[in-house]
This record gives sequence, C-alpha cells and structure tokens, in this order.
Amino acid sequence: MKILDKLQRRYGRFAVTHTTEGLIACQVLTFVFMQNQPRFLEAIALVPRRVWEGEVWRLVTFLCEPPASNLIFVFFFWYVFYLMGTALENAWGTFRYNVYLLVGWLA
Repeated sequence: MKILDKLQRRYGRFAVTHTTEGLIACQVLTFVFMQNQPRFLEAIALVPRRVWEGEVWRLVTFLCEPPASNLIFVFFFWYVFYLMGTALENAWGTFRYNVYLLVGWLA
C-alpha cells in the first residue's frame, strides 16, 4: 500500500471523479447509436489488427461498447455497474478507483 499512497500524494489531483457515470453515459450513447446504425459497433470495437494498422482510438473507444444488445440485460448491467462503481469510489476514494479501472483497462 505504500506505493499507492505515494502515487496518490503525487498524482491524486489528476483523479477523475464520477468515472462510473461517464462510462455508463458513453455506453448508453453507443447503445442508442447502435439502434440507428447497426454497423456503428464495428467502428469502435477493439480489433488488434486494426490498432496495428493505425486506428489507435480503438484502445479507448472499446470502453464505450455496451455489454449486450438485449435492452433488459443492458439496463440490469448498467444498474449493477453503477451500484458497484459508486460504492467502490466512495469506499476507496477517487484516485484508487481510477487506478483500479486503469489496471483493468491495461490488463
């Protein structure tokens, strides 16, 4: 925990608050776009071959990809994600929650 405390003291001011809400908002917008443009998901999905070809935005935009196309399941997922994400951010603090999400993104 010492390294995390040092990182928080040094870089804590750069922590992004309400990250869970932002991710859910991106996924909701993508879900709406997918209903109107079914091929929209192909433009943002993480395809390693396309990243190597220079489409580096896919390293970030894949986070906006909704978990499914079934409306009931996707609302349930967003609800659980909101509950767990905000609880973790409140319990750990914004910086530690951002580090948690960053490690998951890198993995």
